Amino acid sequence: MFLRRFSLKAETSPPSEEQLAFFIKARCQDWSISIDRPESISALAERSDGNPNRSIRVLAHVAMTIDRQLTEGIVKGFTF
Repeated sequence: MFLRRFSLKAETSPPSEEQLAFFIKARCQDWSISIDRPESISALAERSDGNPNRSIRVLAHVAMTIDRQLTEGIVKGFTF
């Protein structure tokens, strides 16, 4: 029905680890999630393979916990 509705195609690429780490840090600030060490952010950026959706899943899990703190243990133990 709406096949080829838009003639412009936009190509995207996954973010770099630095860009994803910046995104994760911003989401932590927005969602009032504390970070135990800066290495936790880089570990999450690396472990999520450049996929922002994966990192958001981890942050959503952390947001549901009582202490709302992102730790390296949570990042390494999370099952994607």
